[in-house]
Amino acid sequence: MWNDQCDKDDEECGRHSGIPPCCRSWFINVWRKIMFDDIEYDLEPEENFWIIDYVRCPGCRSTGAYVKIKECPINERVGGQ
Repeated sequence: MWNDQCDKDDEECGRHSGIPPCCRSWFINVWRKIMFDDIEYDLEPEENFWIIDYVRCPGCRSTGAYVKIKECPINERVGGQ
């Protein structure tokens, strides 16, 4: 179950990983609700998800912007892989 601590952990790990602020915000505030709260949103699947390895916001998807993910030093502490 998601809670405020999950949001804080995801924000911190996203920042450490180099994910842009717009994508971190999109993941926490929109994408999670689409996936887990059954909210409808017209979103095409991310074609390059396995290459990009994070959820990009619509703005970054439309421009093709992405960053190479860095290792997050707290990922293991908060339950990451």
